[in-house]
Amino acid sequence: PDGRIRVGIAGATVGDGRYNATGEGQTRTTRTDRGAVVTHFVTIENDGTHAEAFRVRGQPSTANYQVRYLSAGVDVSTKARNGTYLTPVLAPGEIRMIKVVVIVGARAPVGSQVSRLVTISSASDPLQIDVVRIIVRRR
Repeated sequence: PDGRIRVGIAGATVGDGRYNATGEGQTRTTRTDRGAVVTHFVTIENDGTHAEAFRVRGQPSTANYQVRYLSAGVDVSTKARNGTYLTPVLAPGEIRMIKVVVIVGARAPVGSQVSRLVTISSASDPLQIDVVRIIVRRR
């Protein structure tokens, strides 16, 4: 799997062709106000040689930051948090988009942040992974 990430529809994408388990070089950070909604788009590309599905694991919400995961307009948050969400089978070069929505809570203190990893792994070989990182900071 090759994970990429951007903030919003028009944001610059990072992570293409990078593969690691830490999110290094595949991180997007946003600074925003209390009550704001920040949308990230995580692209999963099959960089392999055969068609397969990919498992997506996303970290949960916190007391001050609500995190939701959507695929094709369907809320897959519970499955993503449990690591049981599987993409449809993707042909080599095909992509699937996961929308990650972070809502900054009304009680989020100034200077606080949430850092969330989205881990993408091959369904046929769980050792093949790529990780992107989302960081949202309260100004």
